[in-house]
Amino acid sequence: MKRIISCLLILVLMAAAIPASAAEKPARLVLDAPYAMVGEELSVEICMEDLVDCGIFGLVLGYDPAVLKVTDFVEEKIGGSMISQEVEKGAYSVAWMPDIGDQYIGSISGDVVFGTLKFKVIKNVNSTALKVEKVEVAAISEKMIEITYEEPVIPVYNNHPFTDVGNDWYKESVLFAYNNDLMNGMGENKFQPETTCTRAMLVTILYRNAGEPDAIAASPFTDLKQNWYKNPINWAFEKEIVNGMTATTFAPDETVTREQIATILYRYAGNAGSGKSLASFPDGDKVSDWAKEAMEWAYASGLINGNSINGTVLLDPQGAATRAQIATILMRYVKMTAEQ
Repeated sequence: MKRIISCLLILVLMAAAIPASAAEKPARLVLDAPYAMVGEELSVEICMEDLVDCGIFGLVLGYDPAVLKVTDFVEEKIGGSMISQEVEKGAYSVAWMPDIGDQYIGSISGDVVFGTLKFKVIKNVNSTALKVEKVEVAAISEKMIEITYEEPVIPVYNNHPFTDVGNDWYKESVLFAYNNDLMNGMGENKFQPETTCTRAMLVTILYRNAGEPDAIAASPFTDLKQNWYKNPINWAFEKEIVNGMTATTFAPDETVTREQIATILYRYAGNAGSGKSLASFPDGDKVSDWAKEAMEWAYASGLINGNSINGTVLLDPQGAATRAQIATILMRYVKMTAEQ
C-alpha cells in the first residue's frame, strides 16, 4: 500500500507541475521491444533521451493480459527512488524520484535507461499488445518537460516449422520472411539457411512482396523450366527489374551474386535514393560498372554490408549470398520502405 501511495503521489506532483515551454527541445521516450514467440521472454527497455534536469519520471504502460504476463522489472542503478508495480491487470507503472529517504542525488540529464520490464509471451504476440497509457516528466524546477514518443510495436511473429533454425543470428530474419510469406522452406521442415540463393529464388521473393501480380506478357527466356518461378521472372522482366544473362536465357538456377542482389533491389525500389562511396572496402573497386550505383545505394541504405573473409571485411561483390543472408537483406528492405 505504501508503494501505491508513493506512486500516486508522484503522479499528483506531476499533474501540478508547471507547464512545459514550447521553445525547449522535447525529450523522447523510447521503448525497445524486440520480437518474441510463445513461451519466450519479451524484454522492454524503458529509456528517455535528451532529458534536461529531470526531477520526476512517471510511466504507465498498458499491455494485453491475454497475450503478455509481467514476470519482472529490472531497474537500472541510476540513484534516487524507483517505484514499479502492476497498478491493475493490464497496466504497469514505473516512477522515479531523485531522492532516497533523506538523501538527495539531484536531477538527471541526457539519455537515461530506467529499467527493463519483462513479460512472458502466453499467446502469439501482436503489434498492439503494448500501449503507452500515461507518461509525464518534470524538471527539478517542477516545470513539465515536453515528451515525444511512438507507440511500441512488437513484430508479429508466429512459430516457424524449421528444425534447422534455432537461436541463430538469422532467426529474426527467417521468422520475418516466413511469417510475411516472402520465403518458404526447402522441404522436410528445413529452411536451409546456409544454402546459396539462386536468381529465381530472389525474384520470387520480390514477386511475393509485390503481391504476386500477373505478368502481361511472357519474357524471351527459353530456360524457364519450373512453373514456380515462371510468372515471377516474367513479371520482373516486364517491370525492368531484371535482365537476362543473354538475350534468351535467365539462368534461374544460377547463384545470385551480391552485386546482382543490389542491382535487382535498386531497380525494384525505383532507382531511388543516394549512394555512399565504397572506397572503405579493399575490394570496393571490384564492383562491376553496371552494379556500382546500386551497390553504393545498398551500402548507404544498410541493406548490404561487408563480409568478414579471413579476418578482412570485404564487399565481396561477386560473392554468393545464403538464404539466411537474403532473408536478412529483405527484412531490412521491407522495414526501410515501411518507414519512408
